Order: sequence, then C-alpha cells, then structure tokens
Amino acid sequence: MQGKSYSSMLQELSRDYYNHRISFEEYREKRRQILEYIDQQFNGRNAGEVIGSCGPLDSDDEATIPYSSYE
Repeated sequence: MQGKSYSSMLQELSRDYYNHRISFEEYREKRRQILEYIDQQFNGRNAGEVIGSCGPLDSDDEATIPYSSYE
C-alpha cells in the first residue's frame, strides 16, 4: 500500500465497485483492509482491539455527542 494516499485508494476502490469491476464481497474485504491500515497507522491499534469497556445502555441512558463537537 505504498505510494498512494489512503484517500485515493478508497476513491479508486469505490470507483471500481461502482463500475462493477469488483464484487461487493471484494469491495468490503479491500475496504476493511484499508481501514485497518488507517487504524494501525493513526490510532496505533490493531483491528479488533478494544479500548475500555462499554456495556449496553440502560433504558434511561442516552448516547449523545456534545454540542461542542459540531463547532
């Protein structure tokens, strides 16, 4: 995966799928590989590695994103 940016690889992959050059399964597998490389390089973790533990939400809990994240 040397020589190309991740963005250009994902664009090329999407274009190949859109133009029916690859199957949906091939698209998903290749996309997964690219996203794993991105995760390893920028987040320093391997695929499937869990950081912290989050249980299911209780009925009274809400999953929210702070407003400041939108600014």
